[in-house]
Amino acid sequence: MSVQPSVSVVVPVHNGGATIAACIESLLAQTIGPEIIVVDNNSTDGTPDIVSRYPVTLLHEGDIQTSYAARNRGIVQARGEIVAMTDADCVAQPDWLEKLIEPFANADVGAVLGVIADSPPQSVIEEFTGLVQPFAHPDRSGLKSLITANVAIRRSAFESIGLFDESLPTGGDVDFGWRLQLQTRLKVVDAPSAIVLHRHRDSLSDVFSQFRRYGLSEIVLATLYQGRAGSVKGMREAWRMANQIRALLSYVISLVTRFIRWPLHRFERRYLLWPIFLMAVESGNVLGKLDGLLATRFYRRNPFRNAGVTPPAGLRKK
Repeated sequence: MSVQPSVSVVVPVHNGGATIAACIESLLAQTIGPEIIVVDNNSTDGTPDIVSRYPVTLLHEGDIQTSYAARNRGIVQARGEIVAMTDADCVAQPDWLEKLIEPFANADVGAVLGVIADSPPQSVIEEFTGLVQPFAHPDRSGLKSLITANVAIRRSAFESIGLFDESLPTGGDVDFGWRLQLQTRLKVVDAPSAIVLHRHRDSLSDVFSQFRRYGLSEIVLATLYQGRAGSVKGMREAWRMANQIRALLSYVISLVTRFIRWPLHRFERRYLLWPIFLMAVESGNVLGKLDGLLATRFYRRNPFRNAGVTPPAGLRKK
């Protein structure tokens, strides 16, 4: 009979007062009992007070304002052989951890990806966000992409390649996963039965900001992993963005058409909101890519300082 590895769960949070209690309660209800570490990243909405009501470890990361810096703070503190992660706006199913750590019985597995499902939507914007599937697991040249809302990583992986790049404003989880696969022989595998429910953004401005970050991360990650791109790749990106702009124009036409036909649909709000929602998604992504192209000088430099990648002295086998 194999011995179950010890498990720590790290949850970064910034102004998560509306969701953090449900997240912690779902972790406390797991079929296996983990060490639970919540790392507050300069919340101003009373989140630390809520966390302190529960039997969990509360840490603070106040120097660097990124979720990756908060995760790094928790990872260094964690005692488990396996470090699992989820987000403050997620609720884990009771057997989440049990299913998530099963693949680690294979010593070649370095990280396991769970499934991020949609929480029951509480608004039409949350429902629409679920339809565009923002948490799909895209592969790049055979490399799996980590998404830290539902992932478990072997502690030895951090000891080998370091922590998350906490200077990255977005895409740090994907960057870590790619480094893991490129720099070690460890595998990244899926655990389709390990499920967390994620509550999507509920306003158009939040959706716009979310997809703007995604656009930025596409350019930054391409810069980090494809070297000097030159004018050819710059032209390819310009062509892709031109297609996105054409899509935006089609959404505008759709909006005008739907507005004219709106009375026929008894002034149903969701009928008119759908093209507006798509415009927020596409325009946010395009603007994020423009941000990235300017910051990287069309793929020619990394504008961030690669902080936190080297294994710190405090991260050692326990």
